[in-house]
Amino acid sequence: MAAKWYVGTTGPTISGTNASQSTVADASIDPFSGVVITDPNIGAIDTLTITLTGAGGTLTDGAGFAGLTSLGGVYTLIGSAATITSELDALIFKPTAGGPNTSSSTGFTLSVASSGYGTTTYSAPSTLFSFSGASAIGANPVSGLITDAAGDLFGTTENGGSSNFGGVFELVKNGSGYTQNTLFSFNDALGPTHPVGGLIADTAGDLFGTTEKGGANGAGTVFELVNTGSGYSLTTIASFTSSNGANPVA
Repeated sequence: MAAKWYVGTTGPTISGTNASQSTVADASIDPFSGVVITDPNIGAIDTLTITLTGAGGTLTDGAGFAGLTSLGGVYTLIGSAATITSELDALIFKPTAGGPNTSSSTGFTLSVASSGYGTTTYSAPSTLFSFSGASAIGANPVSGLITDAAGDLFGTTENGGSSNFGGVFELVKNGSGYTQNTLFSFNDALGPTHPVGGLIADTAGDLFGTTEKGGANGAGTVFELVNTGSGYSLTTIASFTSSNGANPVA
């Protein structure tokens, strides 16, 4: 599967151009020092053209670069914005020789455009775990996951669990993949039921979330699962009453 990155709604831009430079006895100068090409489109291949007017002269590549081409007095650089910026900084301009006690000027017009976007190739997506709907495992995860320092993943299922009112699970990372572990199954004893939103965790490893239903008024809850070291203990932090909100899903 190949994906093209496109970020931003504008094309490449040029900044940091020099208002004027001077040289004596036709000595070479670096006219584009500090000029920066920026392109918000990740992976774009840009084309920069440099047009000389006035007395003219010759532009040459700096040390380590060999990407400058010239046709009819118009010079071209092609590459990423960062590559073009680096080469611009290294370009050398040799003015056309003038007569004794004379002066002349040369103008530089720079323009840049994106001429294509890079591609990044990804491998096919892998299924880490498939929920079966079995009561002990849970079913229908809706929200995203959080992870701990060991790379284990934590989330909620809207249904399933020992009473089919949803649960909280962990996918334990091991050498060959992930092993599912149901941390808590919700029941219908006026407690939280059917979690739809995701979880957050504190530094003690306690987990916090919401349930769309259940609680003292059947309008959903905010809950905490306290990490006891050997399991998790449920605390209902708040039960919604409809008058102060109901059915949280995030």
